[in-house]
Amino acid sequence: MMLENRSLCCRKFLKDVVPLEEPYTVQFNLINVCNFRCQYCSRSLNNNNNNTNKAILMDFNIYKKAIDQLKRFRKPIRKIILAGFGEPLLHKDIIEMIKYASKSQVAENIEIVTNGSLLTHEMSDAIVAAGLTNLRISVNGLSNEDFVQYTSTKVDFNKYYQEIKYFYENSKQVYVKIKILDYMVNEEREQVFLNLFSNISDCIAIESLQPIVDDIDYTALTPASSFSKAIKGNHRVQSEICAQPFYTINIDTEGNITPCCVEDVQIVMGNVCTDDIYKIWSGEKFNQLRIRLLKGHSIVQDECSICSVYLTTMTCEDVLDSDSDRIISLLERRDV
Repeated sequence: MMLENRSLCCRKFLKDVVPLEEPYTVQFNLINVCNFRCQYCSRSLNNNNNNTNKAILMDFNIYKKAIDQLKRFRKPIRKIILAGFGEPLLHKDIIEMIKYASKSQVAENIEIVTNGSLLTHEMSDAIVAAGLTNLRISVNGLSNEDFVQYTSTKVDFNKYYQEIKYFYENSKQVYVKIKILDYMVNEEREQVFLNLFSNISDCIAIESLQPIVDDIDYTALTPASSFSKAIKGNHRVQSEICAQPFYTINIDTEGNITPCCVEDVQIVMGNVCTDDIYKIWSGEKFNQLRIRLLKGHSIVQDECSICSVYLTTMTCEDVLDSDSDRIISLLERRDV
């Protein structure tokens, strides 16, 4: 379920525009830790380090190198996403990172994906002034007790709510999306969630839990029958081809450039410290991965061959299957 008070532009069908001269999105994994231990996330496992004193942060100089390289594209990319495998608001340079990207004008939008718990009046004012355009907040409960149950963290829900409300009311130029997972709200509590957050967001969503971490028993959280749904609640689009490498890239804390943001699939295309994102994006190594994907999973002899996470976010606009031969020929000509 998703309700929008203010819509963003719709995507074109990917098959009609690939190969892209520049990616639609570049996602930065800024930090490897989180202040929550959400039940559905790998951070809930005992073998994960959640001690923020030992956090691995992307160095600001690595970040600046990446942003500077994005200037080489013919036009600004659609969106920079500051997220990854941790809570981005924990990064000590988050304000300067937003500001640097905004002043560089390399992207039409700059988005943070956050659990929202670190928002304060001062933080909100600072990230808005720095040039943030999109804020995506994952709400993990509707009460103090919920947060203890779902995140193993004590949160003053009233203060949490008031800080989100303050952000929305004082940042009209920022597009705010608020979402919660379906297993956290039954039918009655769905309405509570909608009543609380509909008036302090531009888009509100109840998303479907996705079983993406092998070591977590998701059936203990929700019936297995619900796993046929994609994250937006629709039935999963069927496709043999992961579309992510055709429109996005991910940059991890060390500056490694990868074709997707799946934690267990780390196919490194290069590093911003020694390579150039502009050259990597249209280069032979990236194109050969795309061609292998277009030929089918049985051809791809790497991590992609066993990954199905892409189906959790797949939309009809992403499907490339029926045009795979034509797209392969376009990519092969690009490599010549």
